[in-house]
Amino acid sequence: QYPNMGRELYETEAVYRSTVDACCEALAGPLGLDLRTLLYPAVGEEERAAEQLKRTSLTQPALFVTEYALTQLLAEWGIRPVAMVGHSIGELVAATVSGVLDRESALRLVVERGRLMESAPSGVMVSVLSSADEARGYAGDGVWLSVVNGPQACVLSCTHEAVEGLESRLQADGIAYQRLQTSHAFHCGLMDEVLGPLDAVSQGVSMSPPQVAYVSNVTGDWVDGELEPGYWSRQVRGAVQFGAGVERVLEKHP
Repeated sequence: QYPNMGRELYETEAVYRSTVDACCEALAGPLGLDLRTLLYPAVGEEERAAEQLKRTSLTQPALFVTEYALTQLLAEWGIRPVAMVGHSIGELVAATVSGVLDRESALRLVVERGRLMESAPSGVMVSVLSSADEARGYAGDGVWLSVVNGPQACVLSCTHEAVEGLESRLQADGIAYQRLQTSHAFHCGLMDEVLGPLDAVSQGVSMSPPQVAYVSNVTGDWVDGELEPGYWSRQVRGAVQFGAGVERVLEKHP
């Protein structure tokens, strides 16, 4: 359903199409391909495109382009945000809509972020129905708390060697869990080796104070003032505080 919806928007909504086109043309050189061939594959190419999009270096630009194009379409329809919260790569979209990043800088950061994260050691992410405090009890020995989505919704990241032991502990404790379909384990210690190179990329990206309020995944609170370049590596390494971000938005706009 989702690919068909995206294709329909691309074919019928001028603003959506022009935004996707501009982003994909800017990304063609850095990515070495036209992302539109994966987002809207030709007949018979769907399976190949889907396989390609599993690569983090392509997944993240594809997500950014799609999400950002949707924000531009909503704005064209007269729907503009007063507050935003994004999830992982979605925070870069929020930062762009807010004016913290210009589109070109955001695209450059997204490309390098995806490429570097793909180069990190692979791992496993496991969704668990537990509180953040409960989930932290399983951290250690190759296991990290990487996402807090809500009061009883977290994600643990771990090495391949640690996953079976983690799942055995969860099962013994009666905590429901499910492995996620990801190529890597993000927002955890397996990202440590990419932080330096990502910091170097961030140093070349200009940032401004937010013009539209949005919440940080790192702090779970409002972004206040200009971000430091090192922020984006902390965002890749630290646990995504999405649940807290939703709470902040609802407090301000119940």
